Amino acid sequence: MDTVLADLDADDADPARLDDILRTALAWTAAAGDTCRIAPAVSQVRDARACLSHAETEQARSALLAARDSLQLVPNQRIP
Repeated sequence: MDTVLADLDADDADPARLDDILRTALAWTAAAGDTCRIAPAVSQVRDARACLSHAETEQARSALLAARDSLQLVPNQRIP
């Protein structure tokens, strides 16, 4: 998500490449079996992909920010 968020502002941003990055992230999430654990974030990333396909960059950004914010650190990754 962070890579796509950073690239959304670039003048030469390629929506197809950004979509590919998000699709790959979703595939890795599914392969790891984590889709159910982070279902809201997965849904928001899918929303962002749909927005990118319609050249709605601001809506894509909002969806990705919401997805990133909904992810929480697992207990063993929390800072004491």
